[in-house]
Amino acid sequence: MKNTNRAASDVEALYQVIQQINPLYRQLGQAVVENLQAFDLTLTQRAILEGLTMFGTVNADQLAETYGISDSCLEKATPAMFERNLIRQTAQQPKTFALEEGGRSLFERIRERENRNLQPVTAQVNRDAINQALDVLQKLNQAFAPAA
Repeated sequence: MKNTNRAASDVEALYQVIQQINPLYRQLGQAVVENLQAFDLTLTQRAILEGLTMFGTVNADQLAETYGISDSCLEKATPAMFERNLIRQTAQQPKTFALEEGGRSLFERIRERENRNLQPVTAQVNRDAINQALDVLQKLNQAFAPAA
C-alpha cells in the first residue's frame, strides 16, 4: 500500500509541475512579444532567426518540426525579413533559408536584451535549481514526445 500511495503522490506532484508550465509559457511568451516590439519583429520571425542561428541553413520542414511554424506563417513572416536583409532564400533548395549578417547581428542584440531581462531571476533561483529544472523539463519533453 505504501508504494501505491507514494506513486500517487509522485503523480500528483508531477501534475502540479505540469500545471505551472502553461501560465509560465503564456507569461514568457508575452514578455518575449513585448521585448520584440523594440526590434519590430514577431515571435515567428524571432523563431526563424533562432533556428538559423542554431542550425545554419534551414528549410521550412525543419522550422515546422522544431518551432511549429506552418507554411502559411512562414509565408507571412519572411517577406519583411528579406526586405530587411535579415535572411535570404538559398538557391540550392526551395523554402530553404540562410542568415544574413544583419539577421545575425539583430539576433545577438535580441539575446543580449533577453539575458538582461533574465538576470534578476538568477537572484531568486540558483544554478543547481536551474539545472534540476532543465533536467526535469528535458525528461518531460522526452516522455511526451510523439513516437517516431
